Amino acid sequence: MAKGAKTAIKAVQQKGIKALAWVSFAFAVVGGTLAPETFLGRFIQLFIGLWPWEWIPPVLLAATVVAVAVDIFIDLIPNQAAVWSALTMPTIAASVDGRLGDEVSRWCRALLGQIDGWLHTWVTDSSTGLAVACIAAALIMARRVMKKSKAAGIA
Repeated sequence: MAKGAKTAIKAVQQKGIKALAWVSFAFAVVGGTLAPETFLGRFIQLFIGLWPWEWIPPVLLAATVVAVAVDIFIDLIPNQAAVWSALTMPTIAASVDGRLGDEVSRWCRALLGQIDGWLHTWVTDSSTGLAVACIAAALIMARRVMKKSKAAGIA
């Protein structure tokens, strides 16, 4: 294969990897936003609530915000840290005592109710299924993108 063709293929692969990384991040944001009021979010909130210190959830929330910002700032591509942070950030925010936790929980509950209403027309009440599907898609795509990005020299 000609050298120019190999270079062109590499360029297309790198753009495809970037696109997959951003799609994975978008799925993580959607799945993470829906998660706090599902069984997955409740399990994480229960685990966080086991710690006796009230400062744990706000510190974890700040860490996830910093992780997303730094991960995207480094190479303008969301990698594994950004995906995991996007998945857990709303659930951690819902775990914070006080108004922030209450508002995040209320907002996520309302969003799940709206989605159930929309989905009921087409399928069934399955906002939890949508949340789990988005989370699974984000993790599967992120895993694939991480493998590809190492092979293509992007990371």
